[in-house]
Amino acid sequence: MNQKLESKSAINKITKRSTYTVLSAMGYFLDGYDLSVISVFTFILVNYKIYPYNVWLLGWVTGSALLGAMVGAILFGHYSDKIGRRYLYIFDLLFS
Repeated sequence: MNQKLESKSAINKITKRSTYTVLSAMGYFLDGYDLSVISVFTFILVNYKIYPYNVWLLGWVTGSALLGAMVGAILFGHYSDKIGRRYLYIFDLLFS
């Protein structure tokens, strides 16, 4: 009986650790996804010549997307401390 409880406890620890590992990996996935969307958008702007972008303006557009991500992290960091990073992270996974 005691061995069953110990094995259940060990399985719960592994499951909890796996959940944290997957959630942490999703954070890196979302960062990479943001960067790839920005780079594809920049590629489309350059190749399809939607607007006559020069090098400076193209860098400004690309940099402002990254700056917006940074400002969003700073502004919503307060909410993640207040509500909890886990819930906001799940919200981010569902709606982004």
